[in-house]
Amino acid sequence: MSTQIAKPIDNSIYLKLPYVSGLKCLECGRSYTLTDLKNDNGTINLFVDEFCFGPLDIEINIDEVRKTLTPEEVERRYNKGATFTMLEELLPVDNVLIEDMPFTPLKRAKNIEAKIKDLYGQDIQVYLKIESTRTDSFKYRPTIMAFNRALEDNAINIIEPKNIGFEYCSTASTLNLADTVNQLAKQYNFGSLLFVPKSIGDYKINKVNRNSTEPLEELTYEQVSDRGKKKPLIEKYANELINDIEAGIKRRKVVVYGDNYDAANNFSLAVIDTANTIAMKKWGRNVVFGPNSTMRPPYKEGSKTIGHEIALDLKHKYNLPEDKHVYFIAPGGSGAMGCSATKGVISELRELDIFKNQFSLVIAQSEKVMPIVRAYSMYLAGVPREDAEILPGYYEKDSNKLIPWDTAGTLAQSIAIAKPGSGDQALDLIIETGGSAIAVKERQIVEGLLDLKELEGVSSQDVGGVTLSALYNGVKNGTFKSGDVVVVGITGVGLDVMENKLKEFAKGTDLEERVSDLF
Repeated sequence: MSTQIAKPIDNSIYLKLPYVSGLKCLECGRSYTLTDLKNDNGTINLFVDEFCFGPLDIEINIDEVRKTLTPEEVERRYNKGATFTMLEELLPVDNVLIEDMPFTPLKRAKNIEAKIKDLYGQDIQVYLKIESTRTDSFKYRPTIMAFNRALEDNAINIIEPKNIGFEYCSTASTLNLADTVNQLAKQYNFGSLLFVPKSIGDYKINKVNRNSTEPLEELTYEQVSDRGKKKPLIEKYANELINDIEAGIKRRKVVVYGDNYDAANNFSLAVIDTANTIAMKKWGRNVVFGPNSTMRPPYKEGSKTIGHEIALDLKHKYNLPEDKHVYFIAPGGSGAMGCSATKGVISELRELDIFKNQFSLVIAQSEKVMPIVRAYSMYLAGVPREDAEILPGYYEKDSNKLIPWDTAGTLAQSIAIAKPGSGDQALDLIIETGGSAIAVKERQIVEGLLDLKELEGVSSQDVGGVTLSALYNGVKNGTFKSGDVVVVGITGVGLDVMENKLKEFAKGTDLEERVSDLF
């Protein structure tokens, strides 16, 4: 630790966070106490380890939590009213400043169970975790925790200048994150600058843009693929944010980005970094946050609540026996949701003796974009874990040329991430928990969405087709067997966002009539 205490660069140094031990690097294992973070950096809002550049994760002091959060107390709270912030001791907050919400539904899928029994002869309990949040997406969970951190900072209002705090947020997204950020920015009075890849289509772009205050802008592939043109664009957007803050203006703007999600995400990060560099020179503090980047540690803590809810509903609503093996099928975009859900169940509820069932993580991806599945397959084939890399593409047989994943070509646009930020952590947890990674074909995505609607009455976005078809594939390959309990993550609801692409895919095939009947 430095002998000289750093100047505060935001108000997070005044947060007490009594149940948080600090941050830990998921790459090298280095830990940082809150005191060290405050003294050395003038903030606790760090997301990358300065030594190895690995991702930082919040460590909860389970021994301290245990004093209050007993199994009996959890059951009392659950019966009183199960809500998102019910287990507040496990959240990185001093004060909950965001609007609470009830648990999202965990539905027993008996018709899907019957289909599995009929086709494969396996008796499997199937549950659907349907993320019908206020923004129709799982992304509400992590994003609202990042916003709570920004709201707490602004509410403390101690460091100078007191009239400036976190004023803007920025991110890249294929739909749900950007839509959630724009809605929350409007609700909690933040400006927003969002970058969405052009490949998601006009319907999704317009859905994200419905809460904007400004007309859509577009950056062409020619603009963003040319380094000489890209840097001035980054500076342009960063300076626009700073000028707005100086003028007391908070706009909400969506920019259509002419490249894939990963490139749009890097561009957003560069805008945030450039804007905060300017702000540090002007005001001595950061003013722009990225919910899933610069605020990634609290963001991921919001994600883990899906694990809390699954476990508590299985235990208290469905009275699941403790000897049942539970698998959670999570869609594999960045991988963070599956990792966080597993942390919430195994590292927290199991350690607190609240949920004792064996819990395994399964990641589901499209065959067109499956970096985690590919690495897991290599591991199963005998490749040492350290050599089973998460790569932004694949090698054809007898070739050294890396073929990029087809991020623009899959129906599963919401998880079409070639470079998953939490991919290595997800792979490690799959191995540690005895889980799996399963890929599905494009046709199976459509068939999965049809089954969800026709058999269970659930209207899902693309990810539901991926996760349900991963269940079927897992039964066929022996991952899931009679007696197992499988929770399928339906992490975005609403078939409307899929209408055009589903009809286009099904046209002229035996699926055309069934798809047409959905709308």
